[in-house]
Amino acid sequence: MKTYTSSIALVLVLAFIGIYLYFVEYSSYKEKKIKNSFFAGEVDELSMTDKVLNKTTVLINKDGVWTINGKNSEDPKTINTIIHTLKGKPEKTISPSAKESELKDFGLDIPVMVINIIGHAPKDTSKKVTETVYIGSKAPIGFGRYMWLKNKNTIVISSEIYDSFNREVK
Repeated sequence: MKTYTSSIALVLVLAFIGIYLYFVEYSSYKEKKIKNSFFAGEVDELSMTDKVLNKTTVLINKDGVWTINGKNSEDPKTINTIIHTLKGKPEKTISPSAKESELKDFGLDIPVMVINIIGHAPKDTSKKVTETVYIGSKAPIGFGRYMWLKNKNTIVISSEIYDSFNREVK
């Protein structure tokens, strides 16, 4: 009888730990991951202005079909790569609350590219979510570039976004 009671107590303790991990730890992990990503919503429209090439590319999602500058995309893999990159997180946060003087230091006062993202919350299509990403100078070490997430007022380094957009979108 004592073994049976100990087993029930052990099962209850393990169930409590499981519930705690799921509702407290896992929920905060998901929130932190979303907070640290470039864009946490579902992307509906993406506008990329390359200041070096003086070229703007607009991607729009209408009913699951992507268009690039008004023409249907024949390469959904490219779009998926870009969207996946936006849902990623930067390699390093440089300044969690950027000051105007820092923008110049990182080449963000005159960016090489500006990305405007318009979307909606993951589970609520009526709630609009936006972000503007300014891409500045190359980081002195590695292959990354400095980026300013304007709406979050955070300066980060990422190696994927600028290269991905320049290579993938035609």
